[in-house]
Amino acid sequence: MIVTFVGRLYRSRRIAAISLKPIMAAMRMRHVAAGVSNPCDDEEVREAQAGFWRAGLDLRPVHKLQRLPLPAAVAWRLADLTSRSPSARRRHLTAVVMQFWWMRRAGDITRLTFGDVDARVDGSTHYKVARHKTEVTTGLLARSLPRDPGPHLDLPHVLLGRFVIELRAAGRAPSARFFTSCAPATASAVMTGWLRDGLRCLGVTPPVGPCYSSHSLKSGGATAANAIGINRGAIAALSATTEVTLAANYISALCIQSVFDGYFFTSLLPR
Repeated sequence: MIVTFVGRLYRSRRIAAISLKPIMAAMRMRHVAAGVSNPCDDEEVREAQAGFWRAGLDLRPVHKLQRLPLPAAVAWRLADLTSRSPSARRRHLTAVVMQFWWMRRAGDITRLTFGDVDARVDGSTHYKVARHKTEVTTGLLARSLPRDPGPHLDLPHVLLGRFVIELRAAGRAPSARFFTSCAPATASAVMTGWLRDGLRCLGVTPPVGPCYSSHSLKSGGATAANAIGINRGAIAALSATTEVTLAANYISALCIQSVFDGYFFTSLLPR
């Protein structure tokens, strides 16, 4: 009966999918108050609701979907996929992993040159990125990540070091672009495309409604670093974002800490 009711609501086109939640809540409360089981707690009902969301997005497209932070566990799977990928995809996914790890905007990653990046044999990583667009001064800003003290393989550093070695062997000039020569205006779309290609290979999809984009990489990295207790001042300095903006736009308070958060950011914890 509930599934049929959801179908009637959908066909009427009088409500948006988001309105299903209070309607279902009212049904649940009335049944529980009467001492009977909740009829909405059923797999078929949940699937009907999810179908309403999917179809509703097709009928009433949302031009700016909610962008979810990429979980560190998924970012680590992308790093592992990168290590096993052919040359072109490895380059793309290395850029994706670096954006998550460095918590930078897409344009910061796509504008990197060969001379801006150094993955040293001691396990430390050094790079130069453009100053944030709201800063008064211009030019490059140097940042460093120390060696990861954890027992696991430091995949982000390994991937970056491998790519540096390949470019050096190819005779790449220091002024040559590192990952791509795309125009600044297309940076976000390029990084989003590379990210989603990697997610397709892993079979990872976002929940119904929201999406993963290049913004998910910076926000995912900031959320993971925050989850394991990295000082927000340090996160702000690495991401070129104020602490207020981090809290408002990048760090998800609903994130559950994962062991993979530490795989990326343990090196930033006090020793």
